[in-house]
Amino acid sequence: MKTININGKDFTLEELSNLVESAKKENPMDKVFKFHSITEEQFNIDYAKVSEFAKAIEIERMITNFYNKGKDVDFNNPKQSKYYLYFILGKDFRLDYCNFYISYSCVPTRLCFLRREDALEAFKTYPKQYKDSRNK
Repeated sequence: MKTININGKDFTLEELSNLVESAKKENPMDKVFKFHSITEEQFNIDYAKVSEFAKAIEIERMITNFYNKGKDVDFNNPKQSKYYLYFILGKDFRLDYCNFYISYSCVPTRLCFLRREDALEAFKTYPKQYKDSRNK
């Protein structure tokens, strides 16, 4: 049986095919659903009768909560930083900037991040979900 050596380890063609297929199937939302103790299938069942917009906003809330590790931002605490993503909408949908808030906001607390790095990583990891929450 022919093998291919990659970084000092031998793989058969079948093993490489399986690795590629499993990588294709990996969905970054799986981590978010697992954090919230729900499967994607159960989420879709629970939100089957909800508008696509409301479903997309709930997914965005879950992503934010995942990065905040379940901790809510506190707008009564001016020492706690809060971050929110702004977007350029339309067919060229993209991130505009990540804004910083101290004790006021034009966004709901459940969509604010506690760390700027998390806000930017969330957009890099979940651009489709953010686009859906703005364009559905």
